Amino acid sequence: MQLPRRFAAAGILAVLCAALGMAPGLTGPAAASCVGPVLTVGDDPSAATAADPEAVPAPLGRGRQQVAGQWFHEGCDDGGGGAGCAGPPTSSEEPMEDVDLVLRQGGASWVLGTADAGGGRYDVSWEFDVPDDVTAGPAVLSAGGVDLPVQVDG
Repeated sequence: MQLPRRFAAAGILAVLCAALGMAPGLTGPAAASCVGPVLTVGDDPSAATAADPEAVPAPLGRGRQQVAGQWFHEGCDDGGGGAGCAGPPTSSEEPMEDVDLVLRQGGASWVLGTADAGGGRYDVSWEFDVPDDVTAGPAVLSAGGVDLPVQVDG
């Protein structure tokens, strides 16, 4: 059975459009692979992160503490962007500004600091003293839409 020429031509045109990225619904970068913000307490990168809900809560001591994060950006440039080999690279990602680090425990919350992200990995960090009225036990650190379970020391 032979297909009419117009169906064959339409099929070839569809294949060419898809290959050139002109097919409807196939244009633009995919949005599923952007790295989201990650928080760590102290300088131990193996501590619990919000990406692993089964992890043991990160310890949060008393006194001066440091919390760091990466990938705190607006937008998603997972398609590489740019004009190909002939043009300069472009990005739709911008570092987050005025990122609040909030500690929540029970019905109370404390803003522990505010910082801007920067650098190649959109790094951000906060140094703070754990407030005196925070009790020993479970709590949650939040920043930029990510939550990190912590265990406040007694």
